[in-house]
This record gives sequence, structure tokens and C-alpha cells, in this order.
Amino acid sequence: LAAACLADPGIIPRREVLLATGTADQVSEELGFNVLGETVEVEPGSGGQGDTVRIRVPEELRQRGYRLCSTCKIVRPPRASHCSDCDNC
Repeated sequence: LAAACLADPGIIPRREVLLATGTADQVSEELGFNVLGETVEVEPGSGGQGDTVRIRVPEELRQRGYRLCSTCKIVRPPRASHCSDCDNC
């Protein structure tokens, strides 16, 4: 129990970092789920912010508690949160 309390849980890199370094597949394999989520094409103007692509969490992951971090633009596992100090999940 002490090791779990004192160990650094680590971070999940932001979407931009994963794409720039080409490590998205490796991180997804390590974690066991697609950290980039699913991309869905949206008609221009219907998204409200001019985006033509929207990221969403697959239904089977959402039912298990996975959520999309709007800051990092990645799928984060249950009990993970965005840290305002280090600005990562």
C-alpha cells in the first residue's frame, strides 16, 4: 500500500506530442486502449467552433468510465484527471 501511495503515477502525453513524436500506437498498446479516441467528421458550421473533426470516446470505453480531456485532447482512463500544475493528464 505504501508503494502505491508514494509512487509517481506518470502522465499521458498530450495529443500534439503523441502525433508529433509518432508514439501514439506505442502508448495505446501499453495502456490497452486508443488514447487518441475516434475521430468523427462534422459538417462545417454544425460543430459550433468551426471544427470539421470531432474526437469522441468509443462507447465501450465510456461505459467503463473513460473520458475525453478537453485540454489534452486524449482519452483518459477512469480516476485520471488533468493536473493544473504540470498541465498533463
